[in-house]
Amino acid sequence: MNRSVFAIPFIVALAWQCGEPSFESAEQLSSAEYESLAVDPKSAEGFAAESLNTFMAFKGDLQKRLIGAIKEKGAPYAIQVCSVAAPEMEEKHSNDKQTIYRVSDRPRNPEHRANEFEDAVLKLWKSRMEAKKEIGPVHFRTKEAEYVMNPIPVQAALCLQCHGGAEIKPETRQAINELYPDDEATGYSVGDLRGAFVSKRSL
Repeated sequence: MNRSVFAIPFIVALAWQCGEPSFESAEQLSSAEYESLAVDPKSAEGFAAESLNTFMAFKGDLQKRLIGAIKEKGAPYAIQVCSVAAPEMEEKHSNDKQTIYRVSDRPRNPEHRANEFEDAVLKLWKSRMEAKKEIGPVHFRTKEAEYVMNPIPVQAALCLQCHGGAEIKPETRQAINELYPDDEATGYSVGDLRGAFVSKRSL
């Protein structure tokens, strides 16, 4: 009997046991057990821990800039500030080992549209939210890259000044249309999933 027939599944199983799961397609990721992807922030190590710390710094920096802009000149000014500050933050927190960025299935900036693997994670999160289950950071690999992703929910009513529906004032909508003519990032409510922070490194 050819023992190599049994070697491949053994190697695959071993790879799953020795680290974060690996996927060859977004379809595989979509059908994965969520618990195999989930990361506990309290016990995260290595790339996952570094990424989660970076997400916290990114979020804090950006929130500080946007809240300050709203208080200073209102939501239309915050739209302008965000268009400059967000790319600056992505560059600041990225390095030669990893790239830090944000994605969404309904992006304001079309360059932030989730790729097929990132979109699969967004769908997994939304499915869990619909089932009233908790969501949190995930860690996985593809053939080309290693990912850590952390959800970005709409946390407060303040966010709806730029991402809500009726809450968006005409002058704010005008500012959005001028800077982001292809904007899809409105119509949210508090608690909705807005997108994700992503840390990605090539393999």
